[in-house]
Amino acid sequence: MSAAHPGKIVFVDAAGERVMAVGEVPATVAFVQVGGAPVPVVRVVAVTQGDRREIKSYGVDGALLSTTYQQSRA
Repeated sequence: MSAAHPGKIVFVDAAGERVMAVGEVPATVAFVQVGGAPVPVVRVVAVTQGDRREIKSYGVDGALLSTTYQQSRA
């Protein structure tokens, strides 16, 4: 059983902000497992510096839920 999701996720990157319905994204984007329980993600912020991208997911209360780093291959 999943935690209730408010229904929308705001994605922020260098191109601006866009809002997507929770049904438009994979469950792995809409929820983060914290302590073995699914927690809804309502904001995803991506920042790119050089060849590295940092993606942070935030919950309903504004708490940071996860950080993912990606690095492009040269």
